[in-house]
Amino acid sequence: MTRAHLVGILPTHVLFGALGVVVLITAALVIQGEDETGPRAPDPFVARDVASLRPTLDVTDHGVPVAAGDVLPSLEWQPDRHRVDLGGTWRSQRVEADHELSLTDRARSLPEIEQRAGGRQNPDYDDSGWTRHPVPSPENELHGADPPEEYQGGVWYRRTVDAPAPADRERVRLVFAAVSSIADVWINGRWVGYHEGGYTPFVVDVTDAMRERPGPLTISVRIDNPPLGPYAGTVPAQTVDWVNYTGILQEVYLEYVPAGGIARLDAVPRALPGIDPRERVGLDVTLVAGPDLAPEDLTLQLAHADVRPELLTARRPADLAGAVAAAEETGRTVERASGHTVVRVTLEVARPWLWSPEAPALYVLTASIPGDRYATQVGLRTVGVAADGPQVLLNGRAARFVGLNRHEEWPDTGRTTTDLDRLAADLSRIRDTGATLLRTAHYPNSAMTYLLADRIGLAVIEEIPMWWTDAYAFADQERRRIADQMWREMIFRDRNRPSVLAWSAVNEARAQNARAAYLNRLVRDLRLRYPDGRLVTQSAAADRPGADDPSRHQVDVAGYTVYAGTFDDDAPDGVTRRVAGFLADVHAADPRQPVWVTEFGAYAGPRDVKADRQAELFDAVWSALKSDPYLSGAAWWSAADNFTPIAGVNTFGLQPMDGRGRRPVAAKLRAAFQAAPPVTSGPLLAAREPFVPDPLPAPDHPRLAPGTLSDFSAADPAEPAGGARLETRDGVLVLHRTGEKPSAAVYLYGRPVDLSASTRLCLSVLDPDGGARLRFELRDTNGATTDVTATESTAPGAAEPRCASLADDRDARIDLTRVDLVTVTLQNASSEQITIDDLTLF
Repeated sequence: MTRAHLVGILPTHVLFGALGVVVLITAALVIQGEDETGPRAPDPFVARDVASLRPTLDVTDHGVPVAAGDVLPSLEWQPDRHRVDLGGTWRSQRVEADHELSLTDRARSLPEIEQRAGGRQNPDYDDSGWTRHPVPSPENELHGADPPEEYQGGVWYRRTVDAPAPADRERVRLVFAAVSSIADVWINGRWVGYHEGGYTPFVVDVTDAMRERPGPLTISVRIDNPPLGPYAGTVPAQTVDWVNYTGILQEVYLEYVPAGGIARLDAVPRALPGIDPRERVGLDVTLVAGPDLAPEDLTLQLAHADVRPELLTARRPADLAGAVAAAEETGRTVERASGHTVVRVTLEVARPWLWSPEAPALYVLTASIPGDRYATQVGLRTVGVAADGPQVLLNGRAARFVGLNRHEEWPDTGRTTTDLDRLAADLSRIRDTGATLLRTAHYPNSAMTYLLADRIGLAVIEEIPMWWTDAYAFADQERRRIADQMWREMIFRDRNRPSVLAWSAVNEARAQNARAAYLNRLVRDLRLRYPDGRLVTQSAAADRPGADDPSRHQVDVAGYTVYAGTFDDDAPDGVTRRVAGFLADVHAADPRQPVWVTEFGAYAGPRDVKADRQAELFDAVWSALKSDPYLSGAAWWSAADNFTPIAGVNTFGLQPMDGRGRRPVAAKLRAAFQAAPPVTSGPLLAAREPFVPDPLPAPDHPRLAPGTLSDFSAADPAEPAGGARLETRDGVLVLHRTGEKPSAAVYLYGRPVDLSASTRLCLSVLDPDGGARLRFELRDTNGATTDVTATESTAPGAAEPRCASLADDRDARIDLTRVDLVTVTLQNASSEQITIDDLTLF
């Protein structure tokens, strides 16, 4: 933008900060040129390689998930399928992994990975000197009540077992329930595949490898868990507030299945037009099996599930099957695809036992074909959005939930879930508070968590770990699609769980336009290719950017995290007013969209020094939430403390991680939740059709003028970083004061940059009062920082470039060849608002 352009849009109202303006900037393209400040610097772009390792999961035109050429199977345990549990003592050895190599397309990287393995993948390799390590469990050393070791890196695991050879008409799957985060697998020295993503299962067919070399089976696993932050394209994209554990974190086993047998059995309940679900409900069944299946050979049986206390943690749904339930078949179709058959059957059930948190009735659906059968736990319930109002509907009635967030973590096992009785006790304690909603933040928990939520009666919001995602990370995922893979894996793993009412795609992300495009892509993928009748939501921070933005209109239910009073000292009545006012603004922005508060809470602090304040804030926020007639639910953060690399221990829980003692807030929450009205109430309401947003393209990255690092014309040119409300007007950025230290994070899409050949860094500033002094803080990709300051203060009433010399910082503490962040502070600013444009290098 030109100087005249800046003058022409001088704003008239402000709320600007007394202590200055802070702008966080990541550098981008500069081309040689010249203006009144001198010759432009050479192009400083450093190629930023987004990881090229490809997703391993795809979805066919028939809506079938396929991984590495095979159907991604349903994984509930079956009594007729032989399993070899591979849990126990393995050998492990930590290595200094090349993270960039791990994130490189295996078509290029596998030869070097195997060369660097030094034979570790081969069955005759001597691993006798390696550490004995229990699997499943984290590689990180666990320290009881103290935070675990923060190990993010490489490790090899090996084990040799005696396993039966596959029969002639039999296939063998090697199933990993969760490995964090990039795993390459060899069987008897033969590489059989890889997977990226530390929370959902992956399966490799090892039949051919076992037949190739009969006898003892040697399994070798190379794991690399790259540190979050430095490597473009990872999910999550940066350090998170939970432990990024490394290792084989959940169960691993061999499963022997009939060749051409049942690969998937999915069941989606469906409301019937104009019919009360209490009277009749539909169930859409999809079976995927081998190519030779005749559709008439499929038989289905629906039985009531008998969830007695002694069967609460049963792993095999078939063990719960009780009396047969009447189900009428109303249609059957068959689709042939390469290598498999898809049979779709529509059932209707009269007078069904509907699932709800108050009455978690379940069924067991069993499919039988010649030579195989498969049983899955299902529930009959419908979920949707009211046609004429902002209500979430459960079984046709307006629903309102109260709930808790939960990290799946224990001091002695990390994220590994091996003790199902303890897991059941955790979830039962949550239900006993009166909670009817569980948000399994911020990642898919173990598969058993959702089976138990079905049985205990907890509605669930399940989420993938797109946490605090910024515009760069959204752009990376537009190219990589690992987040898309995690989304699909979550949905297909837990597709039959009636407790899961909503899928959540992102938590507290920045970059509203990029976020909207990302949500649009995932929602359309689900609704158009493998619809399952569930809701889609997000968890948006209340201040990013506020009550309304483009992203909320891409999902069914607008979700917000609300932390009024948590990080300030506002009095309780002030907190109540702020929350009520925010929710009023949210409802006003879209009166027909349902809303829930996905998080509210406060920390108790070390040794519970703030436990009374925590309880006080619960009362203050709850007062606003319970009084909002349009709110569909709210969830306290959180059920228990969790470890975090940011603060050591996150003390927002009702209780410490070890479960010893409960804080004062626990009694207040229990009383409030148990006094809450029933989940559903009122008459039968019509539901609107499932929402399919119109296509929304990903934001384009701007073509910058010569010499410009940022011209603020990008779709998401900046994001609030505290103390300022930001406004973009015709390609410039206006900062309005809301606090003492206004700031903005500016996204430039072309980082890191090489500043070593530059002499000055300049920003064009329109400061009505003048007198502000610019200070630039530079940060490199290793996180080191240094400061440079402009030589002149801003001039009043005119847009002028203000520059800081880079020549004085050649011996700086940072690597000037790889700068990825610039923080601009306007010190001593007195203007109510300041307009900035054109960050340039010379």
